[in-house]
Amino acid sequence: ESMTEMQKLMANAVGFEVEVRLVGGFKPCIGKCTGYTPPQDNDPEVAAIDIKINGMPSIYEITEDEIDTLTIKAGKK
Repeated sequence: ESMTEMQKLMANAVGFEVEVRLVGGFKPCIGKCTGYTPPQDNDPEVAAIDIKINGMPSIYEITEDEIDTLTIKAGKK
């Protein structure tokens, strides 16, 4: 099964500082992308990224259908 353009971007974002604009969101989430889960490894079958948002203690999972835009901001630390 081929990856969507967004899934390619999500997979490439791991280890980088990212800015994610959510569908219907009012402000972007900015943090470090710590992981990518392909759809076939997730239940329901939807791609997701994990983001450690700056200043927040938790890691958040954001699914592909929640992402409006994903921008890679900075190189690997």
